[in-house]
Amino acid sequence: MFYFSPPALYYYATMTKGRNTMSHKSKVLAAILALALSSPAPASAWWSIGLHSRERLIHDGELNVNANSYFTVSVDELTKSLELGSKIAVINSGGVIDKIITLTEEIDLSTAYAAAQLPDSGGVKYTDGDGVIRLDAINQGDIVTVETTDGTKTINNDLDVTKETVVANPNPEPTGTPVADPNSSTITALAVSSNNSTSITITPPAAEENTSVSVTVVTDGRSHTSVGTDNAGTPVTITDVPANSNVTVQTTITDNTTGQSTTVQNPVVTTPAAPEPVTPPTPARDEAVDKATITQPAVTSQGEGSNGHRSANIQVPEIPNFDSSKTSVQLVIVDKNGSTTAMGLGGDGGVITVDWLSPTESYTIKVVIRDLGTGSETSIAGNRLP
Repeated sequence: MFYFSPPALYYYATMTKGRNTMSHKSKVLAAILALALSSPAPASAWWSIGLHSRERLIHDGELNVNANSYFTVSVDELTKSLELGSKIAVINSGGVIDKIITLTEEIDLSTAYAAAQLPDSGGVKYTDGDGVIRLDAINQGDIVTVETTDGTKTINNDLDVTKETVVANPNPEPTGTPVADPNSSTITALAVSSNNSTSITITPPAAEENTSVSVTVVTDGRSHTSVGTDNAGTPVTITDVPANSNVTVQTTITDNTTGQSTTVQNPVVTTPAAPEPVTPPTPARDEAVDKATITQPAVTSQGEGSNGHRSANIQVPEIPNFDSSKTSVQLVIVDKNGSTTAMGLGGDGGVITVDWLSPTESYTIKVVIRDLGTGSETSIAGNRLP
């Protein structure tokens, strides 16, 4: 059955304990649902780049403040009807885009926290400092807030969209065709493999002097697969990506002198559908066992790294029943802006040294164990790199 109304997505239905009785808020939402289903989408609905969003989120004490991009929407975007076949941002409490789906009749969004339809461009156009029109792509992991007459607000339980008034777009888009960021990668091929997963071939930009380039594919905002490049722009292929899914391709350019990273994201791309029904693969890992038995990665020491940078020794865990043909393991290091660096590991554990860290940056570390048979991942979080 197709569930059509974003108001029903925005709040969980409230049920009186022991009885199937709708709360006052649920009755209000039901009335808005009827209006949304009978009326065309409001012409005033809009997305805009969320200027100063991170600073405001920090000021308000929000838990989720780090993203590659920040966006603001009008109230209309959370209440208008959603179109079949369109890309929908599923938003969790705090405004983080949990995943981006393509809406079909089979999808039930009634238990989602909030949802908004992406613009046809997949992002928001803006003019850069050189007067060139660019596109800030909307991707999984980005943060969305709502523009109201009282200012910009976080999407959470304190926000009641039924009481908000639509406001005009404070930052309307420029007209014209956006030009791709010169530091972005190009997706040159999408193919379905014999196991009905997808491979993505990506041509990264060539690295400038004293920089390095890596590319990452993100699925459902959670699963990250990162690979380094030869820094010469040679295409790389990432395999075992789920078929018929919306994925984010991002390019990370690291300054080897300062250790600072810049991440550029492409608009979300949909991988091909498998040509036939997929038989569920046999898992090679047991997530519950891995969570219970694998120790956390831990920083054992830090010191001066190459060219004045910081280096850290990190104790990574042993992975029981490790088989490189069935399991991949990565040490993932994330900075405060959400930029990710991944290092491939084996199953033996031990201490590894990570160099080229900023002397002032704070990092989080985790070990990500990927089941190559199912594509599922288990994340083992460690302590911070202060």
